[in-house]
Amino acid sequence: MATSSEDVLLLVNNVRHQKKDGTLYLMAVRLAWIAEGKDVFSVSHKYSDIKTQKISPDGKAKVQLQVVLHDSGASTFHFTNPIGAEAQIKDRNDVKELLQQLLPKFKRKINKELEEKNRMLVENPGLLQLYRDLVTSQVITPEEFWADHASQHRNSTVTNQIQEIGVSGAFLAEVKPQVDGCNGLKYNLNADIIYSIFKTYPAVKKKHIEYVPHKLSESEFWTRFFQSHYFHRDRINSGNKDVFSECAKK
Repeated sequence: MATSSEDVLLLVNNVRHQKKDGTLYLMAVRLAWIAEGKDVFSVSHKYSDIKTQKISPDGKAKVQLQVVLHDSGASTFHFTNPIGAEAQIKDRNDVKELLQQLLPKFKRKINKELEEKNRMLVENPGLLQLYRDLVTSQVITPEEFWADHASQHRNSTVTNQIQEIGVSGAFLAEVKPQVDGCNGLKYNLNADIIYSIFKTYPAVKKKHIEYVPHKLSESEFWTRFFQSHYFHRDRINSGNKDVFSECAKK
C-alpha cells in the first residue's frame, strides 16, 4: 500500500466497493480504496480526474457516494459502519465535505493549464496549425501533442517560423524501416515527422483526410505511404497506380 510518502487527510473504514469491504483514503492529491486483506489499492483517482461527486438521497437504505470522472467513468462507495445508519451518514458526509474543499483547488489547476495552452496556441500560429494538422485530424491525441510540443514552443519568440519556412524532403531518409520480427517492416513515426510530411506533401495530407479512418487504419495509411514513396521516387512515371500515385507526381 503506497501511502508512506503521501499525506493521508482522511481514512474511513467499513466502505464497500463492488460488493467488497475495504477502506477509503483521501490523500493530498488522490482518493483511493483498498479491499480488506490486500496491500494494493484497487481504486485510485487523482482529484484532477474527478469531475463531480454525487450522494444517495436521504432515506435510502444504502448510504453511498459516487465520484464521476472527466472520462465519464465512475466509482461508487457504500458506507457500512456497523454502528448504524447515523454513523454511516457521518462517514459519508466527512468524505463529501472534504472533497468539496479539495476538488475546486484541482479544478482551478486544470483551468489554469487550459488557459496556458490556449495562450500558446494563440501566440504561436505555427503551433496552432500543427495542432489542427495532428490533433483535429486525430493523428495523435491532445495528450501526446502537448507532451511532445509544449516544451519546444513555450516562451518562443519566433511565432511563425515553422509556418513560413519550408521543410526539406530529405527528412524522409531518416525514417528507415525496421524488421518487426514477423518478416514485416516497421516505420518509426513521431508528430514532427508527420507534420513535416503534411507540410512537404500537401497532397498526402488530403489523402489522409480522405482515407483515414474510413478506408484505411492509421498504420495502414502510413505503411502504404512509405512503400509508395520509396517506390515512386525513382519511378514517378512508371504507370503503377496506388493511393499515392498522384501525390508522387506533384
